[in-house]
Amino acid sequence: NDVSVVIVSWNARDYLKMCLQSIARASSGLAVEVIVVDNASSDGSPEMVEKEFPRVRLIQTGANLGFAGGNNKGIEHATGKYVFLINSDVEVGEDTFGKLVGYLDENPDIGLLGPKILSADGGIQRSSMGFPTVENSLYRAIALDRLFPNSRRFGSQLMTFWDHNSTRDVDVVNGCFWAARVDAIKQVGVLDDRFFMYGEDVDWCRRFHQQGWRVVFYPSAEVIHYGAGSSSNAPQRFYVQLYRSKLMMFQKHSSPVEATLYRMILLFHQTIRMSAFSVLWIGKPSQRKGAAKKVSASVACIRSLALGGVSS
Repeated sequence: NDVSVVIVSWNARDYLKMCLQSIARASSGLAVEVIVVDNASSDGSPEMVEKEFPRVRLIQTGANLGFAGGNNKGIEHATGKYVFLINSDVEVGEDTFGKLVGYLDENPDIGLLGPKILSADGGIQRSSMGFPTVENSLYRAIALDRLFPNSRRFGSQLMTFWDHNSTRDVDVVNGCFWAARVDAIKQVGVLDDRFFMYGEDVDWCRRFHQQGWRVVFYPSAEVIHYGAGSSSNAPQRFYVQLYRSKLMMFQKHSSPVEATLYRMILLFHQTIRMSAFSVLWIGKPSQRKGAAKKVSASVACIRSLALGGVSS
């Protein structure tokens, strides 16, 4: 096979159906196998796959293994030259696969390639980022990246200074769609499944860099990411998990002193966020419901970061 597509899904049946339909359209001219790893969905996703996509290989884990664990199950069964890890809430353009395969064939030093990611309204989503550091995380916490989005210094983590319209080597490509070279995966290793969800993207990209593989953003290939296909089922839980994973990633790749500073910055960030939405709750009665959810999420996050025993 040219490409093995791996999709991890948890209670995202309608998005998954859309994703699989788009993959079928994008597979013309290529030998493509599709592997769906279902993380114990209860919304009829496995039954839908079996009934409507009989050529898709369905792996039912029987438990929620998370994003990294689920993708690793799929990678185990992949037979393609390239493995495309695609979120269930992604719609693939008809020419996307061909462009990605062509570019990877032309550039054998690229281990990981990411397409341009668009929102449903056509806007550009964050498709890549810089590695988080103590310094740029502090800039984010006090919103300097929002106040000065064109600054390469203040916007270095989310690359707010860049329009995402040119091919370039980057630190991290977004984890909702990865085109990975199997030979590189054999050297780098699969995803670290200690990251249940989030953080594994930064970790994996860092490991590709460490092994000498290029990580590249390639805007000529585009996908639409609808967002929150699975995380919308438990938004606060996933928000807390995001920040726990951020800390775990930092602990894995940084010194204990840097990790302690990073934890303090994350706590500071959430305290500012909680305070801002508390003011909004008081001053804008019409927005109290949404503000209350934000405050609750930040409180849960602060409690987790302050008391939780996160370790790598």
